[in-house]
Amino acid sequence: MNRTKPGTVFAVGGPTFMLLAFLMACTPITNPIQQDVAQKKNADLADLTASGGTLSPVFASDALSYSVTAGSGVESVTVTATKSATGAKIEARLNNGGWGELPSGSASSALALTVGTNLIELRVTAEDAKTTKTYSISVYRLSAAALLASLETSAGALDPAFDANSAVYWAVVANSTTSVTVTATVAHSGATLQVQANGEAWQVASSGSASPSLALDVGDNAVKVKVTAEDRQTTDTYTITVHRTSTDASLSALVPNNGTLVPGFSPNIQAYALTVGTSTLSLKPTAADSHAGIKAKANGGAWVVVDSGSYSSPLALSAGANTVEVLVTAEDGVATKTYSISAWRQSDNADLSSLAISQGSLSPAFAAATTGYSVTVANGVNSVSVTPTAAESHAVIQARMNGSGWQTLTSGTASAALGLYVGDNSLEVKVTAENGGTKSYVIGVHGISSSADLAALSLSSGILAPAF
Repeated sequence: MNRTKPGTVFAVGGPTFMLLAFLMACTPITNPIQQDVAQKKNADLADLTASGGTLSPVFASDALSYSVTAGSGVESVTVTATKSATGAKIEARLNNGGWGELPSGSASSALALTVGTNLIELRVTAEDAKTTKTYSISVYRLSAAALLASLETSAGALDPAFDANSAVYWAVVANSTTSVTVTATVAHSGATLQVQANGEAWQVASSGSASPSLALDVGDNAVKVKVTAEDRQTTDTYTITVHRTSTDASLSALVPNNGTLVPGFSPNIQAYALTVGTSTLSLKPTAADSHAGIKAKANGGAWVVVDSGSYSSPLALSAGANTVEVLVTAEDGVATKTYSISAWRQSDNADLSSLAISQGSLSPAFAAATTGYSVTVANGVNSVSVTPTAAESHAVIQARMNGSGWQTLTSGTASAALGLYVGDNSLEVKVTAENGGTKSYVIGVHGISSSADLAALSLSSGILAPAF
């Protein structure tokens, strides 16, 4: 059994010694000198905040690295750092710039942020000027960039050429192209893409890859590419009007400036008849598809370009039968359709080729261009007949005497008897051309009287006795 000598507190290695050592280790240092030394070496922060967002992870003095996500509209942040030891000094810097002292517990001056990652460092130097600790905050400012770096379609070239700042484009594709894809590349990797055509539902697309297929109608199609910036608030939309060419070579209307088409116009009827009374014909064709081309010609002449919905330049017609054609070429340049008009030009010839009267002789002798004649008939001739012959077979001839009713005549055949007065009579022959124009030939017919009586007798002076 171990025993201690009188006056000895404990024996080294004995139970009492071990108990005392344990108690000393568990008892805080209360020596003021030792506490002061610890404070002079203290480079901890007691608190740290950033104005632009919330630190992640939650602040702890022994955690040195943090991150903050700031919105695209946050152009600057401030940081507030509070030191644990009163004698410590805090300095801060942004993106490896120069250090600047930061008052403990007070907000820093504004620290300007660039889009993307910004590094804010806070260096704490303990009072001993030797012990340091550096805290860092990675502030990521979201981008508001909703621009594209490139844009193309699987068919058709963009017009104008792509420019990130231009949002409107045009592309033309063949009629056989029933769908397209769009390959768009975002300018900022954090942006996302969606595409749609003709107001259909938006579809997600990947930057730099072909989009889902977008169906095309014949004609104009509104293909849109929507870019949503990294901040998920800013968007920009690029629009491509993709025009799929038409194969429609039909007319929706065809109007002549003279006469009426027979039958009435229908897009699916290609042959018509037309009667006109003029020497020229103008047509107003309207294409069912506004991009189709239209030409017209008459009697195998040169083609004349016609604007849809406008009258053509005059097409010369011959008297009688004419063939007028209207050629429609579809937008694709391949499909065509020809509308044909058998145009009958009515004659404007209202001349007579001959004119004879049953009594007497015309004076002057007949000539087609001469319209006035005279003839004297013998006493006792109470009527005459006239035989006119039309120069053009479609003309209509009528005759009358002294303004009486018209008598329609057959060309080359004598009229019925036309009664005469004694003295002067007016025989009129009217020729109506096929187109409605008229020309009148007038014959003054003088009937000789058998009477030898005077109608009156007077003297320059004096009075007849008996009275006349």
